[in-house]
Amino acid sequence: MKKSKCLIIALIVPGFAVGPVLAESTSPDASAIEAAKEELQININVVWTCIAAFLVFFMQAGFAMVEVGFTQAKNAVNILMKNLMDFSIGTIAFFLSRIRIDVWRKQRVLRYD
Repeated sequence: MKKSKCLIIALIVPGFAVGPVLAESTSPDASAIEAAKEELQININVVWTCIAAFLVFFMQAGFAMVEVGFTQAKNAVNILMKNLMDFSIGTIAFFLSRIRIDVWRKQRVLRYD
């Protein structure tokens, strides 16, 4: 019991001694804080977009299972293939349309002001 108290004190005391020194030496300016906030917001947006995409992907699989449940067993593979093709063609169409929007934005056809 006495050893653990000494260990705790030995770990805490240097923290109090070094803490104020480190706090004074790290004073970022406002522009660095704003840049960090902007980068954090971009990362949060990317993570949220990925989560939403994963949810849509699993939702598509859930709809496929529901549709298979409503059909006869001999048609199950055809229904699953139809849903897979629907997802594949939809993904390709989304990326092609996104590329077109990006090209138009570079050519100043679409403006986001």
